[in-house]
Amino acid sequence: MAPMDRRLLAALALTSILSAACGQPSRGSEAGDPTIGDAQPSRSLAIVLRNEPFDLTDSASSRNDLTLVLFGARLGYTDDADVPYPVLADAVPQLDTNSWRVLPDGRMETTYRLRRNLTWHDGTPLTADDFAFTYRADDVSLQLGLRESAISPVEHRTIEEVLAPDAGTVVIRWKQIYKEAAAPVLKVVPRHILEPLVDEAQADALGSHPYWTTGYVGVGPYRMTRWEPGAFIEATAFDGFALGRPKIDRVVLSWSGDPNPTLARLLAGDVNLALDGAILYPQAATLNREWAPRGEGTVLIQPGSLRHLAAQHRPAYADPQSILDVRVRTAVAHAIDRQALTDALTEGLGPQAEVVAPPGVRYYADLERVAPRYPFDLRRTEQLMADAGFFKGSDGFYASAAEGKHSPDMMGVAEGQEGQETTIIVDYLKRAGIDAQLRLVPQARLQEFDDMKSTYPAWRTNYGLGSAKSLSAERLLGSRAATADNRWGGTNKMGWSNADHDALYDQWTRTLAMSEADDVLVQIGKIQMEELPYIPTYFDPDVVAHTTGLAGPTLGFGTPWHNVHEWAWR
Repeated sequence: MAPMDRRLLAALALTSILSAACGQPSRGSEAGDPTIGDAQPSRSLAIVLRNEPFDLTDSASSRNDLTLVLFGARLGYTDDADVPYPVLADAVPQLDTNSWRVLPDGRMETTYRLRRNLTWHDGTPLTADDFAFTYRADDVSLQLGLRESAISPVEHRTIEEVLAPDAGTVVIRWKQIYKEAAAPVLKVVPRHILEPLVDEAQADALGSHPYWTTGYVGVGPYRMTRWEPGAFIEATAFDGFALGRPKIDRVVLSWSGDPNPTLARLLAGDVNLALDGAILYPQAATLNREWAPRGEGTVLIQPGSLRHLAAQHRPAYADPQSILDVRVRTAVAHAIDRQALTDALTEGLGPQAEVVAPPGVRYYADLERVAPRYPFDLRRTEQLMADAGFFKGSDGFYASAAEGKHSPDMMGVAEGQEGQETTIIVDYLKRAGIDAQLRLVPQARLQEFDDMKSTYPAWRTNYGLGSAKSLSAERLLGSRAATADNRWGGTNKMGWSNADHDALYDQWTRTLAMSEADDVLVQIGKIQMEELPYIPTYFDPDVVAHTTGLAGPTLGFGTPWHNVHEWAWR
């Protein structure tokens, strides 16, 4: 890919779209639907996912992003820019009106009027009583240890009660400020099917009921007509969907944990669309090369999880101690050619992480204006190391009177891309005069010994930060540091603590106006970039591919695939 293409890729607002061109393996079968080849292209859409769903309400690990909106619906969704809009409700609550009241004691109340004449897929009317029942059902499910992955624990704990003053009105009372109240993730379930089971509160009967799988009844744009476990799911358009009948009549889902068979099926035209991790960037690059000359498809790219170098911030574990000096961490940031690293590891699909937020979020330009940058600059590395008391020895490596040669560990997962990434970074640091020591650890060992994720001496290549919604600030709170006392279970594996950062996060959680909340996020991002608790390197690209003729799939920062009812054949 040409340098200009790479710059465009990193700068596009929401997605990088390679027009006319267009995970790791996990549980799933490689079976397809035998009837796909007989379907009329104008009426059917064949989609391949990475995983077969556990059930149709499960939202763990994003394995059900599509099926959640295909078969179900919520009071509201958020669009690609993460702005709420109504779905089952006829309007989203508006702050400082009777529909969204913030009470003097810090509690809240939101009101939603349902659209008229809504029904379940089986024709039963959908009413506010279903929503009140859903909160009760979720409570029972959690008590019984069921459906944890289908419920937002934070939202559930924040709700005080869900009321149905009449059949068309849902009222949610919140124990405290909750920023997502305009479009809550509460996934409504049918009272007329599940109430007897919830009343009995028997785990086996409730957890094994066919409703969750082959007997699912929802309110989404598509009605499931057939689920062959291990093979495929068929669905047909639902005339009664709240936002109107979908434009495509029939959808068939299949799955494969291996992206290479999916690549072959796309190239052969056996499937029309691959999403939710069904293909990765190596396959995307192949699709680009194969499709581009013939104009046979489109690949959509969006920044995913933020890859980064996590520094050790606990004095008791930091070795060398100079890793606690922000000047040393900044010197390391300047010693890595992150664009070349990104190109090597993602075949140019990137993008490089200029700041800690993914390109395309609403506040990205504001954060770019105030946050420091760390371009590849070995002169700057040399200056910063000198400022921190280091000099280059006769062997070309930095040393200091206090600690001798600066030889920090660089720990990473041994397998696959992560092992390659860690090795490349160590090579960059050695060429810059930092005698980094490569330490590759098998993934299985990291899973077995959780303390290793937190007690590494200097640096660790990692992923999982860069949330578009919150900059993952909640994972970096001092109160969430992993310690021996909490069995290393905290989300803050680095042990970093910054009182200003934590206070800003608390302010953000209590700021409901979107523009004001974005301003706070910019301040949070600025602190993360200035203090460098971790060094952002690049964003793992999320990839979606579809054949020519399909219009509608987009990537953004809101509810995934929220517009599936609008997808159409051109």
